[in-house]
Amino acid sequence: MATYKNGHKRNSNDKFLSYVLIGFAITFFVILISMVLFNTFNESLEVSNLTEMKESEYLVYFYSDNCSACQVIKDEVAGFANDNNAGIKLYYLDSVDISNSDYQYLSDTYGVGGTPAMLTIVDGVVVDVASGNIEIPQVFDLINNGIYQYIN
Repeated sequence: MATYKNGHKRNSNDKFLSYVLIGFAITFFVILISMVLFNTFNESLEVSNLTEMKESEYLVYFYSDNCSACQVIKDEVAGFANDNNAGIKLYYLDSVDISNSDYQYLSDTYGVGGTPAMLTIVDGVVVDVASGNIEIPQVFDLINNGIYQYIN
């Protein structure tokens, strides 16, 4: 068994502790690097970049988990987001993530008064606003039938 300079014997517990500390350090750095990469490559939607996404045509759906009208159309919204005839992207924006000043901006600029609401954005311009659990599914039907005037 090896000994330290001061004469104490080195035992296997010292090695084990070293391995555990090295393992924690490696895990910490892997998690840190993953978070940095996720934030770098994650395309998150915020009110400030609402009209700046890479697609030329897309929808932004405003919802709240506490909204009963949102719950009524939840499955239909998810179904449209996963598969629609126009291949249009649907972004979700939870009202919990929107500040009061941003909500005021949405209300003043686009007429978004609450949830559920959906903006149609074409070439960086909001061209239509749909609200409520009746109007939003109607827009989905128009898009899927190819007769929605704002989406080609």
